[in-house]
Amino acid sequence: MSGYYEYEPQIELARPTVVTGYLTDFTRAVTYRASSLLGLPYHDIDRLVEHDVAMEITRLVSESGEDRLRQVESQCLEKALVGQPAGLIALGDGGLLAEGNRDRVEADGDLIVLDFEMGNLLWRAQHRARRLAPAPWHPLVWEIPATVADIRPYFQARQPGFEQAEVRIPASSLSVAQACEALMGQLDELAS
Repeated sequence: MSGYYEYEPQIELARPTVVTGYLTDFTRAVTYRASSLLGLPYHDIDRLVEHDVAMEITRLVSESGEDRLRQVESQCLEKALVGQPAGLIALGDGGLLAEGNRDRVEADGDLIVLDFEMGNLLWRAQHRARRLAPAPWHPLVWEIPATVADIRPYFQARQPGFEQAEVRIPASSLSVAQACEALMGQLDELAS
């Protein structure tokens, strides 16, 4: 990168890169920052879902259930994976729970997981809950986790999809900026 205000992307991806992790807001911030710095297209699946259904995800889940969320999420992911030029896709923490999504990502893109240890995830969820109160810390989990045992079901439900990823960035000790640097390093490798 020779200058900050260059008009073309700094790297070219042959396939879209899907970035996901245990905390959707963290994933979204890291992915958006990387796409901005690299000049790559950016797709936020949660925002695309909200646009398609014309309501926030929390309302969608409360009115129509998690199955409806996963259905619309899968449709939005499928559209983003075929978009050109290839860019970055921020996929919510539960995006790999829907049947077929992991296979779609594997067939049409690359997957990078921003990985957290369970204890760090608990701390971040508690911090987020305090910051957002009285709103829920997560659209599907309203109770604030008090112990590791409280966050374990959430963690374990997502873990199988995340463990299959070829690239996992340990993000427990990273800020958004640091995780972005690690992500951009991985993207450089994918682009070469």
